[in-house]
Amino acid sequence: MENLVVIFNPNAQKGKLGRKCFQYVEEIMDGVGELIVTETLDDLPRAISRLQERPIDVLGLCGGDGTFSLTLSQYFSQIGTDSIPKVLFLRGGTMNAILSHFNHRINLRRALKNLVEKKQEGGSFETVGVDMLKMNGHYGFTAGMMMPANLVAAYHAGGDLGLNKAIRVTTRLIASAMVEGDFSREMFSARSVRLWVDGRESPQKVFSVILASTINYVGLGFRPFHQAGTKSGHFHVLATDEKPSRLVGKIGNLLRSEPIHGVNIVDELARSVRVESPDTLNILLDGEFFESSKVEISTGPRIEIILR
Repeated sequence: MENLVVIFNPNAQKGKLGRKCFQYVEEIMDGVGELIVTETLDDLPRAISRLQERPIDVLGLCGGDGTFSLTLSQYFSQIGTDSIPKVLFLRGGTMNAILSHFNHRINLRRALKNLVEKKQEGGSFETVGVDMLKMNGHYGFTAGMMMPANLVAAYHAGGDLGLNKAIRVTTRLIASAMVEGDFSREMFSARSVRLWVDGRESPQKVFSVILASTINYVGLGFRPFHQAGTKSGHFHVLATDEKPSRLVGKIGNLLRSEPIHGVNIVDELARSVRVESPDTLNILLDGEFFESSKVEISTGPRIEIILR
């Protein structure tokens, strides 16, 4: 079991993961690999350095989407993308869109026990290959600008997080969009932006939503990226400046993972996207926020995710 390492973020779920889960993660891992705890972002380089000391074939990550993205970004920065271990995402964050994309409902304890038992018995894993995004040197699965970043910032406002908070914020946005209310206008505030998709500049110069993803899930049952994963080496791009009142009428399409017709929208598979703005943009990548006036998105490395 020398080749199994689990990196544990005890601060996921605003610290709830550490209080609830560390003891039984430690028990499951006892004698069957190495458990590395990262209390802060400053601990990540040290943790990845430990992985450089010896080869591993399975890397488990305990946390949510942000933990997964930040840890893998650090891994690729320090070690590169030539030799990537199989990755086990262990559900434990406030955002778990990556696992939900695969309808993966197994809790952290059961998933880790399954992994350890298969490793001990020499069994094979069920895996799936997924392309990642590379966004301004960071790696993840879903990037969003304008409305997506605004909405997640509204979700984080006030401190209380969880499913009920996500439902309240999303319901408020939908209700406001139906009547062109202040909240929807704030969330869908349009920006002057230049957008290139695979080197072709869009004639549209104003956007309120720009999204790119290699997976088809954003939370609460919404699956807008109906082309994600259909072509290796590509990701799905969605961008629009439509009024919220028109977009809210297409909610059924987003839930059923169907194309949106009858609105002004960029809906394409791409290998690269470039965005330039005269002002700084707030960018969301798998639950983590970044700022830049220039955004370069390309297809990143392909990883093998362990499902069972």
